[in-house]
Parts: sequence; structure tokens; C-alpha cells
Amino acid sequence: MRTPHTGRRGGSCGSNAARAGLLDAAFTEFAAYGVAGARVDRIAETSGANERLISVHPTEPQVFPS
Repeated sequence: MRTPHTGRRGGSCGSNAARAGLLDAAFTEFAAYGVAGARVDRIAETSGANERLISVHPTEPQVFPS
């Protein structure tokens, strides 16, 4: 039996790998260009992610974990 399509992406199908790829690409981008020069489009291209699906406004707990 197939599960119904919910229209949502992510979940457990590779989301950890996608997140790790994004973080790796972002780390490399910020190391190379700094805060003022880092660009989301280059991070997306490097990681293979869709630029429009990258959240650039993390919540405070994501930025400052306790």
C-alpha cells in the first residue's frame, strides 16, 4: 500500500544529508567570502539545493543554541 502524497518535501528521505550538504557549503562559503560576501546562490549551487528553498532567516534557538 502506498502512502498518500502530502505535498511536503523533506521528512526522513535524505533531509539529514541535505542539511549536512547545505551546512558544509555554507561553512565553505563564509570561510572564503566572510559575512559580507557570502551569497545564498553560491551556497545553493555548491550544495545542489534549490536556492528558493533555503531559509535565510533562522530562529534564535538555531543561531544561539543553549
